[in-house]
Amino acid sequence: MATVYFFKVGDKELFKIGKTTVDPEKRLKAVSTGSAYPLEIYKLIEHEAHSKLEVFLLKFFKDNRADNIDNKIEELKTMQNKDTVLEPTPEAIEIYNNLIDVKTKLKT
Repeated sequence: MATVYFFKVGDKELFKIGKTTVDPEKRLKAVSTGSAYPLEIYKLIEHEAHSKLEVFLLKFFKDNRADNIDNKIEELKTMQNKDTVLEPTPEAIEIYNNLIDVKTKLKT
């Protein structure tokens, strides 16, 4: 099982959302090396569908920003899964393909 994380960026109300299959502390150290601001672990969510959860959270917080993030996370916990499968939008497919390209470049 992987972990979806929220890393808080310095003293700002900014957060980095991502996922990791390694220890979140190790991921924090890796991400911190490229950050102009200190990062700290804010929230961790272990979830079997971590990839889908990460994409959902990125989209959710893109539209809702980080205002009162704790309440937003609690709101998400109360939402019921209707097991509905939606076709990806062209934008989602493009983002996915870009992420695959980045992952490939990072391996090389």
